[in-house]
Amino acid sequence: MKKENKNRFIKGLATTTALSMILASAPVFAETTTGTAGSTSSTAGTTAATGTTGTDSFRDIDTAGPWAKEAITQASAQGLMNGDTHGNFNPLDTITREQMAAALVKIMRLNETKGSTSSYSDVPAGWSRDAIEAVTMAGYMHGVGKDVAGKNKFNPTANITREELAGIITNVLSIELKGKGDKIQAADKNTVSDWARPAVQAVMEKGLLNGDGTNFFPKKTAQRQEIAAMALRINSSLSTPTLKADDITVTNNPTTPDTVAVKNLRAGDTVKVYSALTGGNQLGSATATNNGTATVNIPQLGETTGNVYVTVTYAGRKESTPRIEKAYTAEQPLTTTAAPSASNITVTNNATTSDTITVTGLKADDIVKVYDAAKDGKLLGEIAKAQPDGSGSYSATVTVEQLSNTLGGTIYVTVTSAGSAESTRVAKGYPAEPTASNAPAVGDISITNNDATTADTITVNNLASGDVVKVYDAAAGGNLLGSATATAPAGSTSYSATVNVGQLSTVSNRVFVTVTSNSRVESTRVEKTY
Repeated sequence: MKKENKNRFIKGLATTTALSMILASAPVFAETTTGTAGSTSSTAGTTAATGTTGTDSFRDIDTAGPWAKEAITQASAQGLMNGDTHGNFNPLDTITREQMAAALVKIMRLNETKGSTSSYSDVPAGWSRDAIEAVTMAGYMHGVGKDVAGKNKFNPTANITREELAGIITNVLSIELKGKGDKIQAADKNTVSDWARPAVQAVMEKGLLNGDGTNFFPKKTAQRQEIAAMALRINSSLSTPTLKADDITVTNNPTTPDTVAVKNLRAGDTVKVYSALTGGNQLGSATATNNGTATVNIPQLGETTGNVYVTVTYAGRKESTPRIEKAYTAEQPLTTTAAPSASNITVTNNATTSDTITVTGLKADDIVKVYDAAKDGKLLGEIAKAQPDGSGSYSATVTVEQLSNTLGGTIYVTVTSAGSAESTRVAKGYPAEPTASNAPAVGDISITNNDATTADTITVNNLASGDVVKVYDAAAGGNLLGSATATAPAGSTSYSATVNVGQLSTVSNRVFVTVTSNSRVESTRVEKTY
């Protein structure tokens, strides 16, 4: 067989003895199969890029030989062979030379030149032309002679024979054929074509393709289930090719996770990123999506320049080696976020509830932080995302437990926008907590305990405009019985408030009254009996 231009795809492969053990562990090319040998294939194009894939989708999987079912399932899962558009794998069908070419393209991940010019006179433009040209250029398959015009022929629709498979296997695995061909151990050795004799002897000696113990059956056609098993075992014997450095992009971000993106993959390929050429730590991994890319997220590579080391593992194959070194640049300095304007900061120093710092005029997702010092100090609180405030802008409110019990003070506020560094701290003063309102004098409280037909009233005199009176049923806690705001008759400056309650009690008891003045907190409760 001609071997010129042979693609040495599998340089560094394990020894021939190891390959024999890998590929001969099951009857990949069984001599006795169900179905008619040499039957016409009904699955043109099923090994091309279209058709059914997946492990549970083949409706006719039960028609396969028991030894072939798992091979078909795995070959499909690894993207090596597909079914047809009707959900069948057609395991007992024979496979044509053009289908074999398409299968080899998938198994060996050959690049097809779309719209390529064929090297053969009998390969028209169509679904298989690019695949046939790819396997020819790789040296995996060759022509079958010349036509009357002296041009090469491929015979694309002819079924693959076992002697042709022998030639393909030796080409794919780069098996040395020198001195082979004269010692074929088969009774039908004289029926082996001259060009196939070295390959047949080699695959038989290595246990890659056997007969029934007596004959080799060189002219017998192979079935799709046999090709699936062959594809699976060839794939599992290969190491994944190393990545191209140009297909790797490292992005060293200053504040967000760093990324290592790899393109020109097949869905299901696994990318791993390491910290060293050998050994070291695995920094992360990712599986390629249907768009042929995989992105590994890494918390932080570092501020300065450095290198990562990347591998890929094809489904069913060994991890690529060596790891491919890819340099990355230092983190780019961030633009500092514009500091918030002090006029956009509002501090509410509450007396009894949590204090708040509200910042307006922000951008979506801005982060606000509040500190107790102009430098260093303590982080009092932060809000992770500014929210729409209904005015077309964004604001954020940070809640802190207590700024100060009585005195005013100063807090320091920063803003951090997405992709930018934290702003400088802006000082914002705040007033002291509001003081308690003056409790009402007992003598200014009068209670009218009416009969059951009229609401009872509690009136408080000597109030100021806007004072709010509240009446409770307990000295602490309890229930709020009612409230009222102080008013004054027209022309008068004497303010009072009358709280109406349903019914206090038919017997003598007591209530508790408070006053809340403007800008002050509620007074203590004052007991008043009735």
